[in-house]
Amino acid sequence: MTELLERAIAKLKTLSASEQDALASMILEELEDDMRWDKAFSRSPNALAKLAATAMAEYRAGKTQELDPETLYLLSVPGMRESIREGMATPIEECDRQLQW
Repeated sequence: MTELLERAIAKLKTLSASEQDALASMILEELEDDMRWDKAFSRSPNALAKLAATAMAEYRAGKTQELDPETLYLLSVPGMRESIREGMATPIEECDRQLQW
């Protein structure tokens, strides 16, 4: 056991039983999740490489667009993607000076 893990366990021992159990459950769930991912990737070791190759081919073909963290959530709104594209294609001279809200 590493020194860091020993220090963490020493601190855990100072917690109440319910807090210890809650943290132990979280750790065990995380370890089980990691094992599931490892098992899934070991069954298809080339799957991630194939996905990456497909993504790069789409990028090179100009089929991708840069994601803007400020507006990314808007793309989940039905019709918003088209509205954004339409707005971006509109010359500034054709835009209203006053918002019609």
